[in-house]
Amino acid sequence: MKAGGIAFNAREASTLRMAGDRLVVGLKTGGVAVLDGSIGRPILAAAGGSSEAQCVLAMPHGYAWSTKDSSTLYLCDKDGKSTSIDLSEPLKGPIRRIGRWFRYIGVQSDSELRFVDPNTKMAEMPEDVLGPDLAAEARQGPTAFYASGDKGLFVTMRRYGERQKAQAAGGIKQIGILSAWSVRPDERPKYLGGYTCSVLDFHDAPGAPVQIKVGEKVISNPHGDADTSNVLIGPEGVVAIDQDNLLTIPFYQNSWEPRRVEPAIKPKYARTCSYAGPSMWWSSGSKLYCASLEDGGTEVFAALHPSPVVSIAAEPDGAWVLRKDGLVHISHAAHDLGTSGRYVWYELGAQTTRPVSVPHARLWAVAKAAQKGQVRHIATSDPDRFVRSLFKASRLKATGDLMAPRPLADLQFGDVVSRRDYSAIYMGDGKVLTARNGQVLEQPLSVDGSTQISRPIHAPLAFASPDDPAPGGHGVDISRANLFPIGIGAPNPGLGYALYARITPGTLYDGPHLPIHYQLLDEIRSWQGVPYRWGGSTHDGVDCSGFVSNVFSAIGIPLPHQSQIIGYLQRGQVVYDELHFGDVLVFSNPGHVAIYIGNGRTAETVGNQVSTNTAYGRRCAIVRRFIPDS
Repeated sequence: MKAGGIAFNAREASTLRMAGDRLVVGLKTGGVAVLDGSIGRPILAAAGGSSEAQCVLAMPHGYAWSTKDSSTLYLCDKDGKSTSIDLSEPLKGPIRRIGRWFRYIGVQSDSELRFVDPNTKMAEMPEDVLGPDLAAEARQGPTAFYASGDKGLFVTMRRYGERQKAQAAGGIKQIGILSAWSVRPDERPKYLGGYTCSVLDFHDAPGAPVQIKVGEKVISNPHGDADTSNVLIGPEGVVAIDQDNLLTIPFYQNSWEPRRVEPAIKPKYARTCSYAGPSMWWSSGSKLYCASLEDGGTEVFAALHPSPVVSIAAEPDGAWVLRKDGLVHISHAAHDLGTSGRYVWYELGAQTTRPVSVPHARLWAVAKAAQKGQVRHIATSDPDRFVRSLFKASRLKATGDLMAPRPLADLQFGDVVSRRDYSAIYMGDGKVLTARNGQVLEQPLSVDGSTQISRPIHAPLAFASPDDPAPGGHGVDISRANLFPIGIGAPNPGLGYALYARITPGTLYDGPHLPIHYQLLDEIRSWQGVPYRWGGSTHDGVDCSGFVSNVFSAIGIPLPHQSQIIGYLQRGQVVYDELHFGDVLVFSNPGHVAIYIGNGRTAETVGNQVSTNTAYGRRCAIVRRFIPDS
């Protein structure tokens, strides 16, 4: 790729990092490239060392990086002019991690920490930058830190003890203590708290011994360093990945509140990972996973052409993914799963196995009976014949050829998945139903380059409960079967081309037209600019569902502080036709919720704060109306 005279070859990339709207790419040649994060166009390139770049960082006036097994820090300005600083003497070993700390670049080896001033190129001691107390602890193990504006969060990770055996197969035996400080320039660091957990495998390294005070007793442990790739820090706080969970520690100025989020699949200490806002991304082999840090909802991106994932750079509604075979951009907003058909997307969880319409319910019932051998005339000797006979037994008339592939990259219940060696029906939660040699088999979904997806059933409006009459006005009844995501502003091909929430700027219902609408608008405006915080519900920090819950509760409509529960509330209306001012959009994995405020705009948590966003080109969502039109 070449733009403006700058050449960039994605196969030469070694690591990624997002910096606002810029994607910083470390190169195997030892330099860096900077791309426009929206379209991937190269805008800057700078040379560096002789080995591959392994840590990259954006600074206000340029970029910094280090290379593998080197003690040299490289800097470049925004014109691509680079310089180098040899830190072999103060660090006493190769650079392991770098980070931005106010006007400094924090640089750490196995045993030493220094802060480099990019203007003077001088390395300063931790005591001169952090103060004596925090510096003493920072010397005892690996650190992570983040600073923005006049606030900083500094986290130390120290060896605390060891379990007799790991909690799970392949698990970590080491126990570490994560401690955090809130820091402002020219003020004494404020201790926020500590938390013990098993997320790092410490190894012996030269350096200051660990001193931990427990009551009146001081525990002393040998110095230890560790690979901290699974401990991430950003403006919202800390995310640490262990065997089963995502440990989130939201950063509040006056407290530290640990919380475990259980995704639908175990992350197993994933080292290739990245997070942005409410979404945590990680990889296992060539598969990608994205989980909500608010409710654990998990989606999977299965590679059609497997290639190991090298690095991930998350952004608010997607991620850049560096694979062995090149660079891929995944955008939820644009329904873009890699532009070249590289991934199949599906959600995990029991909710994905529920039929959403009468035809789907028939298929589900017959499929379950077939698994028990209770359905006659089901062909079980051949996968193709099995799929066709199962649809026939369900009395379903497919739209077109049952096996005709469609340009789909997302999987829904009832889709037919065909590969070179078999055909199957997708049953949700990453599982398919097929038959071979006389047996009906439920298996984990597996895809390859020959995989094709067909959608024989276009879901009509879902079935209604006769005991639950539809409310007046727009919308239908609130039986759970009627609650499924639809297209926003444009049709979702899987649901046909008539069923979607239209955006109609300039019409009466598109803007505020009732007194309560103006109250809602005033409340929304009062939250603009409030920082994003996982689990937050105050003006000091709030997450997406906390914002929506607070805004509606203030006008007398209480909503729960959990996005998916909002979507399935047994009150209000379900919308399928047109977005009106005040409608609530509930997105599935990763869980997110927003308020429609007219003229094609939404109010929601965007990036690191409450702001407004476009409603166009969004993922499918359940649309709920809690304010009647009259």
